[in-house]
Amino acid sequence: MLDDKPFNKHNNNAATKPAYLSVWNIESFYGESYIVQDVSFNVHEGEILALLGRNGAGKTTTLRTLARMSNPELRHGEIWLDHKPLHKMASHEAAQNGIQLVPEDRRIISGLTVEENLQLAQIAPPLGWSLERIYDLFPRLKERRKQDGVTLSGGEQQMLAIARVWPATSKSCFWTSHTKALPLLSCRRLPRLWASSAIRALPRSSSNKTPSPP
Repeated sequence: MLDDKPFNKHNNNAATKPAYLSVWNIESFYGESYIVQDVSFNVHEGEILALLGRNGAGKTTTLRTLARMSNPELRHGEIWLDHKPLHKMASHEAAQNGIQLVPEDRRIISGLTVEENLQLAQIAPPLGWSLERIYDLFPRLKERRKQDGVTLSGGEQQMLAIARVWPATSKSCFWTSHTKALPLLSCRRLPRLWASSAIRALPRSSSNKTPSPP
């Protein structure tokens, strides 16, 4: 039975609690190109997992698979988040259930200001942080809030991409090359983000159990 004690980063959650995100033997393809080959791992409440590997090893493809993007195609395996089968969901359904992906190409919307990009990301649940909280973490975005988002520098666009997908109700957030092009000062602020309430997995009901693989 799970308890309701506050999250403690010093606890060995892996030894005492079931996995919050479970990935079982996933295989993903771009067309006929076999990219993600039999990948499995667990992430427990409060844990941060890094995927390391050379260029082209499939790190970004793995994250896109977990976020249930239409490309790559998941052909085998299962993905469970908080007892829910992500592998049966489309990307918008995964997002509604707490999955957020910071895309490598940022995907800032042309013709919208920085602030409008942030506001557009908050028109449907799960709602994001308040603008004040975002600007506290990234003061440069506040300075550029009336500027067209695509005219920002590379580092500033990366800040915007991170801020845009950081809802307070996010259960798992996947970042790909998230510190690339970020100014050093902003990189130093990221531990504040990781230590926030959003990075800690939400409490679960003690009546639920993580499903076992078939």
